Amino acid sequence: MKILYMLLILLLAVTVSAADLDSTRKARAVAYKLLQLDTTGTTSLPTADMDQYINIGMNKVNEDLCSYRRHTFDATADGQRLYSIDSCIQIIKSFMVTNDSIWGLRFVDLDDADEMVFDVASFVNSDWPTHYYFIGDSIGLFPSPIRDDDTLWTFYNHTIPKDSMRLLPLMHRFGVVLYAAYLGAMDVEKDPTMLKAEYDRFITTRKPRTVEGK
Repeated sequence: MKILYMLLILLLAVTVSAADLDSTRKARAVAYKLLQLDTTGTTSLPTADMDQYINIGMNKVNEDLCSYRRHTFDATADGQRLYSIDSCIQIIKSFMVTNDSIWGLRFVDLDDADEMVFDVASFVNSDWPTHYYFIGDSIGLFPSPIRDDDTLWTFYNHTIPKDSMRLLPLMHRFGVVLYAAYLGAMDVEKDPTMLKAEYDRFITTRKPRTVEGK
């Protein structure tokens, strides 16, 4: 039975067009098929519950794959260390831009104490931030800028709105269905092991190379 079920997962992965997974309704139908349930819903797993799992799956895929990437430009201000980034999940990379130069900033992980050791003397009278960190909904610069109107250019992963499958890249959409089916399987007391393993494999094969800030 496990082999047959794996074949079902692989068959749907091959035959379902990612372009067709552009709405919660369409994704829900495929998730029901993965669970071998009626695509219009059941009393044990109503469509409202599956829609919730689809939205959880979108957020999970977005977090795991940095699917909804955006960038922002902020003008630096003398002495201002923190710069707000609305609805940010992860910082992907940050750069400083001046009239004649651009350079990447080094990420500091606030959860890693070893990263927090700096030779402060080397930063005295420096015009240029060299490091950044992610805290709350803001990016922090170190040392603080001492000039106005340079540019902080940040690539980041934005939270994805509810019911917004079409905002995900085509190659990421089937992961949403897999994760929703995995959650649904636990709801209807089906073995979720194979679905979780297939989701993990899906993510591994599509993982971006680097995500610096979490």
